[in-house]
Order: sequence, then C-alpha cells, then structure tokens
Amino acid sequence: LKELAADSEIARGSRLGAPSRPDIPVGPIKAISSREQVSGLAVLPDNRSAVLWNDRSDYFATVDLPSERPLSHDQAASASVTRSVHRADATYALAVDTERNFRYFDLASGRIVARFAGPVTQRWFGSLTLTTDGRKAMFSTEDTLRVWDLETGGQLRRYLPKEGDDVWNVKLLPGEREFLSCGDDLKVTRWNLESGEVIAQYKLPSTGMRLAVVPGGKQFIACDSGRHASLWDIASGDRQHVFKGHTDAVYSATVSPDGKICVTCGEDGTVRGWNVASGRKLWVVEEEEETQVDLQLEME
Repeated sequence: LKELAADSEIARGSRLGAPSRPDIPVGPIKAISSREQVSGLAVLPDNRSAVLWNDRSDYFATVDLPSERPLSHDQAASASVTRSVHRADATYALAVDTERNFRYFDLASGRIVARFAGPVTQRWFGSLTLTTDGRKAMFSTEDTLRVWDLETGGQLRRYLPKEGDDVWNVKLLPGEREFLSCGDDLKVTRWNLESGEVIAQYKLPSTGMRLAVVPGGKQFIACDSGRHASLWDIASGDRQHVFKGHTDAVYSATVSPDGKICVTCGEDGTVRGWNVASGRKLWVVEEEEETQVDLQLEME
C-alpha cells in the first residue's frame, strides 16, 4: 500500500488485483499469530510494533512485528478491552474495558502508570483519542462527549450533543483548540474545546460513522452509514465532493501525511484508494468474505 499510494497513476480505476505495474506484490506481507482472536489493533509509529486486543476477553498485547515476539501482554485490562489509543511518540497507550476502567500504561514495559474509573452510566465507548502531550483523553460515550485529565483521573469537561443521539467518533483539529464529532444526529459538529460552544455544523445524509482530518486542518472527510465518504471545507462548510464507489456503510477513512491520498473501507468488504483533490478512485481491494471495519495507513 505504501508503494501504491506513492504513485497515484497506477491502477487507474481498475481492480488492485491486476495492477499496471506487475513488480508490486499484492496481498499480505506477513501473517501475525496471536493466542487470542484479535478484534482491534494499532500499528505504532515505529512501524515495527503493534498493539492488539480482543473485545471479548482481557487479552491486550504489544507485539514486535518482524519477530512476532510479545513485548508485553495482559497488563491493561481486567475485563474485555473495547478501545485503545497510543500517544503520537508511541511511549504510552490508554485502554478502556467493558467495566469502564481506564488504564494508562508504558508500552515498552507494559507497566500501568495510572488508572481510574470512567462514567458508570454509559453502555459503551464510541471513540477515544489523546491530546498530543498525552495529558488529556477525549472520548464519546453514547450521547455524551467527555474530556478526562490523565494525570488526576478526573473529568475536565462534558459536552452534550442532541439528547438521545449516540456519538460515534471524535477528532481533534490541529492546534487542539477545536474538535469535530459525528453520530446519529446526521451532522458533523465543530466544537470549541475550552468553552464547549458549537462553532459550526455540517449536515450528513445518514449516521456519521468516522472522521478523518486532512493534514493542514482545513478539510475533513466524513464517512456515513449510507455508503458515502465526503470531503468538506471546514471554514466555508461546503461539501467539495463525494468519493463514490462503496455499496454499503463506510466505516473508516484515513489520509496520507501529504494529504493527497485517502483510503476508505466499509461493510461492502472493500478497501478503496482515492485522490483527495479530485475525488477520483485510484484502486480497489475486494475481500471475498471478511468485512473491512477499520484501517490504518502507513506511508513514507
């Protein structure tokens, strides 16, 4: 995918299974074995290790990818892990489990450096993210957005979107003074992080599933349950174009560091690459059986 994304001229709208450059291999580079079913993972910035977890057990591990050797395991959870996120420098990670416990731990050793209990009234967690300095966590829980202080374990702020509408995703904007959220209210909402004021809203055709901020912070991509992924201008509120091709709900999107390539995946079992500026489809990978739920793009 690194090589494919670096050359936007290959596989012009064709199946990735028949690339125009035969020297590029298509398919898995390596399969990593795990002692448990893996329901979530995050590749760390060093591109040599990954965090794996199972949302039906207490399994949580950091694995060295070249050797498949576990670096740490079973340190983060006493119940099923539902979400995990790591700091940008890959030094610490935060995990939340089904019993609403938060654990902040050192990735190298697996040592827990802080723990605290989350809100007891919530059924599930939709999204989890960390500030750049790793001192605050922002997460969505049903119809509420919360900011938590990881040093004290206390809640700093609470935001209330429209009552009764679940919040599925939240993304901080560059500078971390504002953030975006989306969910069942069929809108992307832009918030002031300090005051909780709603700055702007962007109307979606169906439930907002996931957001991706284009590097530079002037645009974002919204994925929704009605087979749409769309590019929006944050300042003007204009929808610039729709990435057309998915035949079912679009679950996730990610953007390359240079802001030129977007990759999406969804319920239709496909992973699709797009030119961000034009909306043109670059390539498609089709899975025969497995639904594509989430993805992470690593690009040099």
